[in-house]
Amino acid sequence: MTIVIRPGIKEDLFGAFVVFQLALHGLYQSVGQAAPEDKPNPQNLSSAFEYFRMFTEYFTQTAEHFWVAEDEGEIIGFSRSMVRENIRQLSELFVHPDKQ
Repeated sequence: MTIVIRPGIKEDLFGAFVVFQLALHGLYQSVGQAAPEDKPNPQNLSSAFEYFRMFTEYFTQTAEHFWVAEDEGEIIGFSRSMVRENIRQLSELFVHPDKQ
């Protein structure tokens, strides 16, 4: 496994969305709020991504930094930070549950 960390680009948004959905499911499952069979299938997330596309594009356009972690071309994690009113904040940090 060779993990590459690089600046994210617009074409990475769907992959980052998949990681977000899988990480969220992993969290819900760990606290008993989701079952393993509820795990999102990345191939079925396109319509959900389209619904949230304008938000993810906005967050990316206004982020100070957007980084992705890849393993053999697959996005396995991402982070974004932003500055608002001279305060820098880590706004998102998600890692694929199978890669933690």
